[in-house]
Amino acid sequence: MFLKLLACISPFKPDLSDGFERLCAYSVMFEPVGTIDHYISVSRNKMLAYEWSNYRFASAWLNSSKKAEDDKILDPFEPKLSDFLRRYVLRS
Repeated sequence: MFLKLLACISPFKPDLSDGFERLCAYSVMFEPVGTIDHYISVSRNKMLAYEWSNYRFASAWLNSSKKAEDDKILDPFEPKLSDFLRRYVLRS
């Protein structure tokens, strides 16, 4: 299943990389190789597996570290003030 999914999206990796200007979506650091990340993991929502809006260009290390913990990672496309406040209050 995973290899089938990878084969389908790999041809689009250069377009995704260019769209993110080769910056990792999470660290905003230059990423010369990068991977295609599903912001909402396939294990949580299979319906988003082929949804272009769910793809993020990410460093391989961050992508593999994130796993399926989507609810603990800010979506780089839709940060909300409440996300920052919640994290600040929890750490104080």
